[in-house]
Amino acid sequence: MEHFYGVLDCICFPTDQLIEVVHINYHNKDKPMKSHNIRAKWFLPFAFALLVMTGINTGCQNTTGTMNPSTTHQSIDPAAVNPIALNGVDLEPTIAIQDRHNDELMAIDGVNGTGTGLTTDGKPAILIFTTREGVTGIPTSIEGVPTSITIVGEFKAFAEVASGVSTGNDKECASGTIGCIVTERPNHKSKYFLSNNHVFARENAANIGERIDQPGRYDAVPQCTQTGQIARLSAYVPIQFKRGNSNTVDCAIAEPQNGAVGNSTNANFSPTATQVAPAVGMSVKKRGRTTAYTTGTIAGVNVSTSVSYGNGLVANFVKQFYISSTTFSAAGDSGSLICDANGNPTGLLFAGSSNATIANPIGLVLNALNVDVVAGTALGTP
Repeated sequence: MEHFYGVLDCICFPTDQLIEVVHINYHNKDKPMKSHNIRAKWFLPFAFALLVMTGINTGCQNTTGTMNPSTTHQSIDPAAVNPIALNGVDLEPTIAIQDRHNDELMAIDGVNGTGTGLTTDGKPAILIFTTREGVTGIPTSIEGVPTSITIVGEFKAFAEVASGVSTGNDKECASGTIGCIVTERPNHKSKYFLSNNHVFARENAANIGERIDQPGRYDAVPQCTQTGQIARLSAYVPIQFKRGNSNTVDCAIAEPQNGAVGNSTNANFSPTATQVAPAVGMSVKKRGRTTAYTTGTIAGVNVSTSVSYGNGLVANFVKQFYISSTTFSAAGDSGSLICDANGNPTGLLFAGSSNATIANPIGLVLNALNVDVVAGTALGTP
């Protein structure tokens, strides 16, 4: 069976629902957060009323101490992906058809995802991802649009080894990738490393302020021994694992320590600060810890699927995009920044298999964390 590395599906939010971000601004620059620090939930009266109306149970996890906790919420952007394929075909009607039938398709045994893409002759198609060969009950067309079946196996979370350079939370023997450097809106004074929740925040288990190392402890010699600290966890969007919920992003940021921020020196990969929505047919590139510099083509948008994080944790994701390739990424590339051919950021890699890669649209990631990409900083540290 094929396996996806990284986190693909988390929670499905209608456009009027909100994503919670756990965010702390540090003033103490020397000591990392200790394991005995107490977590607290912060609720605003308006947020509470909104949650009651929408039926969503959320809370902002923080640690107490010398920090100023704040909660940032971002609504889902329906324009996170470009519905116009690079060949000029308008995929918006097909996306609407896919959305109408997504639940019934996902209920078929062996189907673990859907998306919108093109047939081999460039016409709109509904993409259906399966975990194995021989899945029955899949229609050949839906409302006149042909379906295209791809065997992808099971999507899995990526924290193994990782960023243009390797990184990881000090509390686990794992590694992922630092995608790039971002800066906080609106004044752009503070800079942070960008990666996945499951790389920096241990799939919601971390306290804000936990130590982030480079390389990740999985890459240490001897393996799993402590490496050097480069940052501490600043904010993350919680992953929703509860059945029936869906996610759009798996992302986190960490505040550099000890002067760790530097500029990328790789000639093949120097991102701009201009984000571009992913589109079918778009040529893309990335640099990750495991497979280094690779290129590919976006084959599908509006992807809905589920991802395994291990230990029985499975999360559902919507509004993702998909790259069909056996070489674009591998385990440990989670957190890599994906750019178009001109270096414009388009996505954050977080899941995949031996023949596919799944990514969050970069607009959803940056809006959720309230940050912007800093140009020319793909590798985090020089």
